[in-house]
Amino acid sequence: MPKGREGEAAKTTQAKEDGMPHIAQNYYQKQNTPLMNSYIHRSNLPTVLVGSKEDKEFIKSPMNYTGGKYKLLGQLLNNIPDEPDIVVDLFAGGLDFSLNVNASKVISNDIIKELKDLYQYWQIHDYQYLINELDSRINELGLSKTNKRAYNRLVKQYNKQPNSRDFFLLVCYGFNNQIRFSKKNHKFNTSFGKGRSHFTSNMRENFRKLHKKFKSSDFSFTSQDFRDFDFSELTENSFVYIDSPYTISLASYMSGAGEWSYQEDQDLFKICDELDKRGIKFAMSNVFENKGLVNQPLIEWSQKYNVIHLEHTYKNCSYQRKNKNSKTDEVLITNYVVVNIDEEAGQKDVVIPSDLLWINDEVSLELSNDKIAEQYSKEPLEKRRVYNYLQTSKEDLGIYRTFNKDLFIEEYKADS
Repeated sequence: MPKGREGEAAKTTQAKEDGMPHIAQNYYQKQNTPLMNSYIHRSNLPTVLVGSKEDKEFIKSPMNYTGGKYKLLGQLLNNIPDEPDIVVDLFAGGLDFSLNVNASKVISNDIIKELKDLYQYWQIHDYQYLINELDSRINELGLSKTNKRAYNRLVKQYNKQPNSRDFFLLVCYGFNNQIRFSKKNHKFNTSFGKGRSHFTSNMRENFRKLHKKFKSSDFSFTSQDFRDFDFSELTENSFVYIDSPYTISLASYMSGAGEWSYQEDQDLFKICDELDKRGIKFAMSNVFENKGLVNQPLIEWSQKYNVIHLEHTYKNCSYQRKNKNSKTDEVLITNYVVVNIDEEAGQKDVVIPSDLLWINDEVSLELSNDKIAEQYSKEPLEKRRVYNYLQTSKEDLGIYRTFNKDLFIEEYKADS
């Protein structure tokens, strides 16, 4: 089975000779039924307390990586545990997530070996040395956003003698900053980004911030297929972030690095399930719907977990997209539920989200004025929820870290 970072449109049928199961031709077609809020998730998902990161200044990767999550960092980081001991960024790409997560140790993995080599090269050298080396090479070749001949000369020299310095410059001056290799002999073949792509002042500043982060934090880099990654050192205090290729996208930014299909999704689901059994928290970025296609296998698998629908449109994200306002339902799938905490003057405003607690027919909560509850008694059972708005201290929220509906109901009745 091909391996790699490339997203690929889901094939409606799978050939038996490839060892793939047959999929009905309409499996990925858009359905008439609504996607959002139509599933009951596992009621005993653990809860985690997460401090707000709305005001945090994020570091943007100098790679300008296609598919990067920089614009979604605020929503992502507000939905992951605070300060895990180890964070694994399983499909690290341009490092937008790795650079901004707060953890004792960050392991950034990507199938593209050139990325791992580049990051390790940056990690061991001083910032000024790296900048001087880049500027010297740019001047030597006459690289600019209009000099196609200089870029082609760089491509030719790199393919004869690959090295991290030239690889980064190829990304800087290549079309849309894409990383693309030929399938036949793994030669870099991204075309020139005429009139647009170059080593900009913003990229320089982002590179400075990245290098500073490398020197002040514990980073390690690996290049393994996700199925071969060793999770054995992770504990219940660890966290895994998964931003795999999207089966129903048409991304071409990793041509030559491999393919992604139904089977890769299934293998990844199994890994997530194993992490969940070990009590290791994970979050997966993916899309339920994209340009009229629906990832039904993903939707079905996600029912046992928590699904957060993210607010994001993909304007200016792909030069190939004709309708840049077409619907994309991007989601974050987690095996836990977040309780967001905002700290002000020693007080914490805690909001228990709607998906945290499911209410059955036998329970009717009548909370006091300082605990406001809304029960949707006229809606179907699976949509009855309670919103609890609590003014309390973080220490008093111990029971909410792991409670499910039965535990909550039992404790509520005991207090009544």
